[in-house]
Amino acid sequence: MWKLYDTLIEGIPDKLIVEYDAIGTHRSLIHSGNTGIATVINTNDQHQNTIASQKGRSLREVAKLAKSWDFSEAALGMAAINAYYNSYKKLVTAKAHIWESGSKKGDVFQNFKSQIYGKKVAMIGHFEKAVNWMSSYCRLSVIEREPRDGDYPDSASEYLLPEQDFVFITGMTFTNKTLPRLLSLSQNAYVILTGPSVPVTPILHQFGIDCISGFCVRNKIDCLNYVKSNQFHDIYKSGSKVILYKYD
Repeated sequence: MWKLYDTLIEGIPDKLIVEYDAIGTHRSLIHSGNTGIATVINTNDQHQNTIASQKGRSLREVAKLAKSWDFSEAALGMAAINAYYNSYKKLVTAKAHIWESGSKKGDVFQNFKSQIYGKKVAMIGHFEKAVNWMSSYCRLSVIEREPRDGDYPDSASEYLLPEQDFVFITGMTFTNKTLPRLLSLSQNAYVILTGPSVPVTPILHQFGIDCISGFCVRNKIDCLNYVKSNQFHDIYKSGSKVILYKYD
């Protein structure tokens, strides 16, 4: 179950050092030559304030926190992984599609609009804007840990995912450790992983992920300020949305 995490962690050079870090109510951040962010789950401000700074530690060692069952620590671990993989230089080398801040072309759901028409589609995580138009466009099943009206509870994954044509999965599943099982259940589908917690690297293709959609920080100062001030929507102003396809 840990192979996906271990492969990502082992790919990080052991000489990289964390220059600074931050954890807010909604996002965590690690900077080591490049900035990586990840979404914080089940936030507890008091607990977050007790997590020691990772400054000066090996980036690879901090990345190992992604395997922690303390989700605040795990978010820092994912931010460390993303600080390595989601650099602009690496994404260009990987031939990822990179859009400037504010561009609607970086919306991964819209990018699949023609392919999913009339298909059986599952969405892990309630992406509200996408749900609004996809509900009448395809046979959509939304699976959510905290279900809203019309959503399925996350236990429905066991029954629904093997029957889907397309499965969109939130990157927060890295942090809560449900991703390996979700990928196993989605083997019959075209799988899209999306969100700011996602490492955008071809490594993920070998684990059954066909399309990877994430975020590349371009302005480290703005990003840090957004994290510290808990402006989690504005964080997208500090960088670019990125999409990497297995076959392009």
